[in-house]
Amino acid sequence: MFDFRSLYMVIVNYNLKEDTIECVESFIKAGVPINQIIIVDNGSTDDSLQVLRSHFGKSVKLFPTYSNKGYAAGVNAGVEEALKYRPNWVFVLNNDTIADPHILKGLVAACENFDSQTIFSPLVLDFNQPDQVDSAGTRRIFNSLITYPSQKGKSISNLPEYLEVDFISGCSMLFPVKVFNEVGFFDTSFFMYGEDIDFCLRCVRSGYRFIVATHSILRHKVSQSSKTSQTQKQYWRTRNQALIYRKYAGKFHLGLLLAFNSIKILATLLGFLVTKQGNLIGPTIKGYGHGWFKAV
Repeated sequence: MFDFRSLYMVIVNYNLKEDTIECVESFIKAGVPINQIIIVDNGSTDDSLQVLRSHFGKSVKLFPTYSNKGYAAGVNAGVEEALKYRPNWVFVLNNDTIADPHILKGLVAACENFDSQTIFSPLVLDFNQPDQVDSAGTRRIFNSLITYPSQKGKSISNLPEYLEVDFISGCSMLFPVKVFNEVGFFDTSFFMYGEDIDFCLRCVRSGYRFIVATHSILRHKVSQSSKTSQTQKQYWRTRNQALIYRKYAGKFHLGLLLAFNSIKILATLLGFLVTKQGNLIGPTIKGYGHGWFKAV
């Protein structure tokens, strides 16, 4: 029987205090005990830390890092703090999300229906289009490292209760705590973007699978989770996709992925020229070079 006392939540905040407050309040209303929620303030440069302390008092565990070393590092700090309380489950999610009031019911049912080698995600819907899927995990093409989103943009009607996918999004991940002993923590070299795919690939190697519980609903304010410029985002996305390929592909597979990624990058650069987004060309080229050829 699932015990709510065995679950701790980790939410990373960076200059989005209003979203963090709304997210935390939605999970409190959904039934998560307030003292089992850990907010990591990841070196915010605004008044987030003061506002969050004022709003929640000592009820929520507020953990400041005082410097932004990336989303992966923020998650790791929160998970390490959560592990001090000996939970059985750790629920990591973005702060720009809102929980459905019945989100826990679907997740609890999933936890009770699958074995301990399973990692879960709720069905993530687009906040602005509430009947449209934003994330239901990703699938691999022919077991390669090329992926495509499962159900993205589709209506929520007629989905099975559980979807088994190859990876789930770092937007929302519910882990049995033993994962961190067997797999380790998020790889901080990714800084932002791609750290979730890296973690999923390591979990797959350790025998875990991923289930999306579609009766458990989370709403995502898409692209709100980082106060980062478009140029920085483009750099990290480009760099980290190449880094994933380098880290996990075999030699023959790696050559194919290099060719695939190179063609994709050329198409992206052409698209930026056509749409007059020249400011993104430099970060894309830099990210491509660092991802494929720079030592990590």
